[in-house]
Amino acid sequence: MNEGKLIGMKSHDCHVFMETLIPIAFSHLPKRIWKPITEISLFFKDLCSGKLLESSLDRMEENILVTTTKLEKIFPCGFFDVMEHLPIHLVQEARLGGPVQTRWMRNRPNRNDEGDIYPLFPPISIFNQNGRGSKKRGKCGFTDMEMQSDVIHILLNCPDIQPYVNLFVITWGNEAIYIEFFKWLRNYVYDEYSSVQHLQLVKEVEFGPESQVLTMNKYCVNGFKFQTEEVSRNKKTNNSGVYIQGDVDGTGQTIEYYGVIQEIIEVRYSCWPKKKIVLFRCEWFDPSHRGTKVDHKHNIIEVKHTRKYRSYDPFIIAQNAKQVYYASYPLHRDKVDWWVVIKCKPMERIEIDNVLDVAYQNDVAIVQQQVDVELETTLQHHQHILEEVYDDEILNVEEEISEKEENESFDDKEWDDNENETTEEEEWENGEIETIEEE
Repeated sequence: MNEGKLIGMKSHDCHVFMETLIPIAFSHLPKRIWKPITEISLFFKDLCSGKLLESSLDRMEENILVTTTKLEKIFPCGFFDVMEHLPIHLVQEARLGGPVQTRWMRNRPNRNDEGDIYPLFPPISIFNQNGRGSKKRGKCGFTDMEMQSDVIHILLNCPDIQPYVNLFVITWGNEAIYIEFFKWLRNYVYDEYSSVQHLQLVKEVEFGPESQVLTMNKYCVNGFKFQTEEVSRNKKTNNSGVYIQGDVDGTGQTIEYYGVIQEIIEVRYSCWPKKKIVLFRCEWFDPSHRGTKVDHKHNIIEVKHTRKYRSYDPFIIAQNAKQVYYASYPLHRDKVDWWVVIKCKPMERIEIDNVLDVAYQNDVAIVQQQVDVELETTLQHHQHILEEVYDDEILNVEEEISEKEENESFDDKEWDDNENETTEEEEWENGEIETIEEE
């Protein structure tokens, strides 16, 4: 940035700045100025979504008119040219041409390739899934607490173990699942007096993983490149932010957990066929209202990085993780402890209705309706000053307009007379030429 101007930004940089960073960069401005700027940012974010709903396009077409009017009350007239007027027509262009990623953006090969499936590790349930880790790896052991949390998380996320989980919950309840489920499953599977036939996978998984695990500092999965916090520290690009969707709360909304990757580990099972699974050990922020704030109208999520999640549940499966970036507020002393969550988009992928396809965007446009009352109150003077207009001034303006129209009509008449004079001169010249020829 030089003299308040952004220099050297590419097309993708402009998209990121317009769609995600503008509300954060100008957050210190007064609300009546910040809101219209944020609304134009959300307009382009919704317009560049991978899936556009017809209802959302109708709302966007109504909202951009209101937003543009708000901006005209803030910026001087010289600021507005054809480019500031262009967004009004972009919704109709999207109706005719479809989502913009097929028209505005050039796709490039995926740099975060997940690699091929190794023949010795064919996919089995949640094990041996696609992913590519760093070549430099180490070995370490687990503590008893880490091993218990690791095993329980794998069992609860394995589809073949879900019938056993439901049976345990009916008998013992949810509170005892983290303490007693692993022991109960082993006793239940190897019960000599039980006539229940168990799958071989269940017997192998309940036996537990190896005590030694492999560690790495980078892992590519789901189109993202994840790195540990230690590796990402003091770098221009930070790839350690992660979030995952949890259970549904009492209001029917899904709880989202945001955190930072501390360690990437690979857990292996010694039975045949070989099975492995990659886990992220994360440090989570508090998901309650004290540690996480959500502004649904402007689609802004904030986390308090000084407030951590109290429960000990650090592990998640790599295939379930999604990447985020945390941005701090500039010039905000009252928000030093708060970070804004920016959800990243996987390279060349789109996920709609749990179907993964090749594309660029991965979000669906859900536009909130703006009300006219907001426009009326926003366009008022900040000191509620109203300009008085008298009848005499209105009459004077009307007289000036009528005089201007009379002058314009007189100029047109004079121009017509001049045209006639020119025609007579031409005729006289032609007549003179003919007279000379006769003599």
